Amino acid sequence: MIIRRIFSLSFSLILLLQISEIQAQSTQAMYYLNYPHSVYSLGMGEQTVALRTSEDALTYNPANLVFVKKPTVSFFHQPFQMASYLWGMRFPLNSFVSFFNVKNIGSFGIEYIDCDWGEVKSYYFDGFRMVESNQHIYDRTFSIGYARIFSDNFSAGIQLRYAKSSLGYFTTPAATKKVFLSAGLNYSPQILDNKFNIGFSLTNFGTTVWYEDENQADAPPSKLNLGLGFLPIENDFFSLQTQLAISKPFDRGPMQNGKIQEAESSFKTLFTDWDDFPNDAILHTGIAFNWKPIDLCNGFAFFQEFYLGNYSVGIKTGLNNFYTHGGKIGIEFDGLQFTVGYAGRWHNVHYANYLQWIFPYETVQFTFGMNEDILFGAEKQLVKNPKPKNIILSIGVGKSFRVGKLNERQYPGLIGVTEGFNNGNVFFIEGAFYINEQNAIVSNVFYNPTYHSIKYQGNELFDSKVETISFASSYRYHPLEMFLPLYLQGGLAIVRLNPTLSTLYPKYDYKTSLLFSIGGNVEVYEEIFLSPFCNYNLLLSKDGDTAPGLGGFNQFDLGLKVGYKF
Repeated sequence: MIIRRIFSLSFSLILLLQISEIQAQSTQAMYYLNYPHSVYSLGMGEQTVALRTSEDALTYNPANLVFVKKPTVSFFHQPFQMASYLWGMRFPLNSFVSFFNVKNIGSFGIEYIDCDWGEVKSYYFDGFRMVESNQHIYDRTFSIGYARIFSDNFSAGIQLRYAKSSLGYFTTPAATKKVFLSAGLNYSPQILDNKFNIGFSLTNFGTTVWYEDENQADAPPSKLNLGLGFLPIENDFFSLQTQLAISKPFDRGPMQNGKIQEAESSFKTLFTDWDDFPNDAILHTGIAFNWKPIDLCNGFAFFQEFYLGNYSVGIKTGLNNFYTHGGKIGIEFDGLQFTVGYAGRWHNVHYANYLQWIFPYETVQFTFGMNEDILFGAEKQLVKNPKPKNIILSIGVGKSFRVGKLNERQYPGLIGVTEGFNNGNVFFIEGAFYINEQNAIVSNVFYNPTYHSIKYQGNELFDSKVETISFASSYRYHPLEMFLPLYLQGGLAIVRLNPTLSTLYPKYDYKTSLLFSIGGNVEVYEEIFLSPFCNYNLLLSKDGDTAPGLGGFNQFDLGLKVGYKF
């Protein structure tokens, strides 16, 4: 029998949850345990089962704890400000996690999660009288995980999680406490120089989640995760990591004779809940462009990471399909490391009854790590970060030209009405870290203010200023040794659009863009360069109104940079 806690929330909250698709697998209890708890996993399509990282090991594969490089503590915040403009609600999720190694024993992870919905107004019947009550609704968990390397290419891990929920009540309380078990494996076949990685895990397995009312029960939030990771490029300066993974929830089976099946233990549904496979499966794909810490001299190092992913749900849950992205920047100094990251869903093929969120789906994460010699007083670790041949720091200005649908297109659902973005100036700063004379990895920040115009039959109705800020990571190549100044460049950018009109929704938004550039570094004085450039910016965004596909919108930037070589 489906738990009756949904009736303890107001009608608006129920509708909001349905629209926002916050809990796609609604027949499982405590489904928030399957949400990403790191920007890495969210950016990679909400999965890290087969990646060589300890990020979110306690969510997707405890065996990945073996990839802990240094003791770290991390704070992850998911505000869930996905509220429609009809309701101003938030459902924040906070995760506090620590990873560390113990010599000759193994790797450990500890995590505390607080998912607090605050005070929610609920109604229930006392006889024939409706009673109004305020309920504090929350979910909290504590986890500990352990993993060990058993050979050069094989590791295994296990995890225990204690979870507590208080979800208000309808006629009886909806509260419970539960212990879940997770286990996982990670294997790197000895082919192609160990570039492949296979990950497998069973997460959050347990018995039926019974609430204080014996008639209220749900299936535990159990999943099978299986993935293949591939590392096509890795050198001293950066790596390119990809993943293809699938996850299958174990919940109630499909309706039989018009009745929903009873909730059962996942130790049983592991063998019985396969009738709706693969319609209930989730496909995760992702690619990561990760810089390794680059020596900036005097003990300082800099690095950044970019992620791009896709999350596709089978037809059992309505073909919910969205794209994810994320990024992280970090600084190291004398064995200490600090990083800050962002990730979110930036495109969703939604339903016709979709209501615009006030805020985008976004998360933030802060991580602090230190070498073991600092923490435990061991012998000082000698870490030699790669040193670039040279660094060119530049500032630049240019003119943006928006063409095609980005300049003007039919406004969805309104005949004779068009919308578009005007041309404008673009300003940016850039750091190019040269591996050698012909290859460099490049970090950019762009600022491109513009106006969003609405027109009817060619006559402008109104416009509003939109501030566009982009953070990009690219690879630069100088193809001609005989004319070394010429370069070609390509990469990814996370784009934030800030409308200045208070009535527009969302209040701000994120997109992904593909960047391609051609330019030249011309030395005009000792270590001073002028660089004319032409950028092609392909902004990826929704193209349509009802259940839109993903479209490309074109922008060209022409300008000049001034740089200094260190």
